[in-house]
Amino acid sequence: MALDSRAFPGGITDAAGNTGFVNLPGDEIVAIDLTTGATRWRVAGAGRPLLAADSALLVVRRQQRRLELTLLDAVNGDVRNDIGPLPVPDWAADEWDTSGGFVAVAQPQGSQSQVVWRAVKRYHGGAAPSAEVLSGAGDEAGGTVLVDLDAGQMHAVQDVDPSMLGGAELGERAQRTTSTGGRVYQLDSKPFSDGTTVVTLTASREGDEVPLWETVLDRRGTRRRPPPLRQ
Repeated sequence: MALDSRAFPGGITDAAGNTGFVNLPGDEIVAIDLTTGATRWRVAGAGRPLLAADSALLVVRRQQRRLELTLLDAVNGDVRNDIGPLPVPDWAADEWDTSGGFVAVAQPQGSQSQVVWRAVKRYHGGAAPSAEVLSGAGDEAGGTVLVDLDAGQMHAVQDVDPSMLGGAELGERAQRTTSTGGRVYQLDSKPFSDGTTVVTLTASREGDEVPLWETVLDRRGTRRRPPPLRQ
């Protein structure tokens, strides 16, 4: 299975740069046709995209108390194979939604995929924590696994590539703009006065301010308090 991965706002693209896989709140993945901006598929709870491989997509997702590697069909988002849980501490699942709490990146390693992960334990309570609680906060764990996507198997390795961990720090899907193939792709989150937030992905030619297309990826509303009654 040919492996490749390219950074993209909110996620990755396939090797040819034809499809973008964007991660949205709720662990939703949206696959976008990068030529037209059309949505190819979207799956809630699919996880976070790590690596594109032929017609497959390697993702990491949270399943209750486990963080698992799963292979999706890149054509429709269906699950092809549950590869198995990452060897993470029990508390790592609690940090899934915490900024910097859990990050993972992947890159090809020969015929396999190398996945590097890191978890940082945070204090989530509101009251002043005890010394015992504080002593556990800030704990870090990390590791590397090699994944054989054809066999659907993985095994842990001892050495961690520090350059990939550096990429993990930058890879929390905070990247909003990418230039590739003469195009600029930009991910924006726009709040409106009615409490709605709209997430859009825009493509334009380099040096051209007029977009080739703009696609709404997500539209969420927040409940606002009604205005006070006039006396």
